[in-house]
Amino acid sequence: MGHSFGSVIAFLYSAIYPEYVEQYIALDVITPTNTDIVRRLKRQGERLDHFLHLESMDCNSTPSYTYEEAVQHLHSNMKKMATKEGCEILARRGTIRKPDGRYCFNRDVRLKANFDLAYSREYVLRFASNLQCKILHIKANQGLSFLKPEELDEFLDAIKKSAVLYEYHTVEGQHHVHLDFPERVAPLISNFLKHQ
Repeated sequence: MGHSFGSVIAFLYSAIYPEYVEQYIALDVITPTNTDIVRRLKRQGERLDHFLHLESMDCNSTPSYTYEEAVQHLHSNMKKMATKEGCEILARRGTIRKPDGRYCFNRDVRLKANFDLAYSREYVLRFASNLQCKILHIKANQGLSFLKPEELDEFLDAIKKSAVLYEYHTVEGQHHVHLDFPERVAPLISNFLKHQ
C-alpha cells in the first residue's frame, strides 16, 4: 500500500517483481508521470546538484518552530492537499521537540530533492503491462493528477489487462483524503483485503 510517491514506488516494485506481490493498494496516484526524455535530461543535473547540496547541509541548522508554527508551515505548503487537521496529525508524528521547547521536522532533508520518477510513455506502459497482482486504486476526486486523462486511461487499460484484478473507487477529498477522512478510505481497503 502506498500514497502518492509511495504508491508510485509500489507500482514500480510490483511491476519489477510481480512474483512477490499479491496485492497492491494505490492511494490517489497510481503511475509515475510520463515525460519527454530530452526535457528530463535537462532537469536531472539540476536535481542532482540540489540533492548534493541538501546532503551537505548541517542537520543541526534546520529551522525550528513553535508547535503551532510547524502546523501552519505544513498547512501553508499543503493547502490544496490536506486540511489543517490533517497537518496537525502530520506535525505530531513528523516533528521532534528540541531541548529549547521548539520543534523541528524530523524528516531527511534530502527528500526535498525531486528526483521525479518520470519515464517515457512506452516505459510506463511496459511497467503497467507487467503488473500481475490484485490492485485497489482509491482516487481522491480533488487529488493530484500529473497526466492527461487520455494518458491515464491508456495506462489503466494496460493495468486492467495484466492485473488479476483492478478495483477502482473515487472518494470525495483532496490528495491526503486518507488522512483527513479515513472513514472514506478505510472501509474500501478493509473490504478489498477481506475478500481477497
